[in-house]
Amino acid sequence: MLVLADTTVDLSTKAAAESIPPVIEEPLEAESRDALSMNDDLNQLAGPGVYMISENNIPANAPYYLGGVLMECKLGEARAQFFFAEKSGSTARRFYRNGAWDRWSYPGTDADAFAGKTVSILGDSVSTYQGTIPTEEGFRAYYNGKRGGVSSLDQMWWKRLIDQTGMTLCVNNSGSASCCSSRVLNGTVPASSDQRIRGLAAEDGTTPDVIIIFMGTNDYSHGIAKGTWNRDRIPEKLSESKFSDSYALILEKISEAYPKARVYCCTLPYTSRFSTSRRSVDANKASVTRSEWNDIIRRVASYYGCEVIEFEHCGIDGDNLPFYSGDDAVDEDGVEGEGENGRGLHPNARGQELLYLEALKHFMYQNG
Repeated sequence: MLVLADTTVDLSTKAAAESIPPVIEEPLEAESRDALSMNDDLNQLAGPGVYMISENNIPANAPYYLGGVLMECKLGEARAQFFFAEKSGSTARRFYRNGAWDRWSYPGTDADAFAGKTVSILGDSVSTYQGTIPTEEGFRAYYNGKRGGVSSLDQMWWKRLIDQTGMTLCVNNSGSASCCSSRVLNGTVPASSDQRIRGLAAEDGTTPDVIIIFMGTNDYSHGIAKGTWNRDRIPEKLSESKFSDSYALILEKISEAYPKARVYCCTLPYTSRFSTSRRSVDANKASVTRSEWNDIIRRVASYYGCEVIEFEHCGIDGDNLPFYSGDDAVDEDGVEGEGENGRGLHPNARGQELLYLEALKHFMYQNG
């Protein structure tokens, strides 16, 4: 009997016939422990065994990435993967059927809670993909299948989230270089503008059931002022030129335009506009740290009753940024490199996957 976390798995003939192993009767080479690396793909693990993952040695597509055990079971002709997260005590599992892996399922959750719901994205370049964003002036796509270490739409964080949860895309209202604030005059449309808020609804009038806001990176890197917004002293007139005020204005307008939508606000992951090398202090040119900036997002989101997706804790940091940023994956993915402005700013396919996995946790463990 092999018991890990909250799950035991049955490798008996009966379980193999059913292709659904509820209990393990025999250990799977429990003494065979192989260390995985960030270059390993969980989909390619063919042999049975117990595989160890540590915080500093994490496969890019692991369903959890804070340490745990991945086990692959062979059940006759059937296969199953289980991941036991040591820190959270949670278990994810999936099965190999008809020549392909099923979606990960998370016991104790409703995997289909969001199935059929419409979702709109309000984002910047990290969420753009050519052909999925508005075509009017002021919207530019960064990802196009040849840049940033992302070779297809299916590798984008929001596309993978949609595919896993069964939601459908309403609008991807994202634009490269766009800010929340109107202070940066670079030809983009500020996220706090009426145009961007109206654009979260589809042209046929369909409104989103879910809205995910992943904005603020460009405001941060440009050193926009933090602003005067404070939940205890809300200004009579919010200033669109300051970050906290403009972020609050976004949520104010969304709450009025889409009162029934479930709104998620994303904190910002580690990025570097000009370099993939680690800096001694993760702060912008106004000496504001990323954690301070993300605290603004959390406070404003809390005030408006929005949920927070913690991309700050997705697993990208100054030490592993080259592995997860766009300019590092050029050769192996066969895509073009980035200019100086792209270095460390745009996640590659591996970085996009970490964003997706962090977002997924917030959807799998909540009721729809």
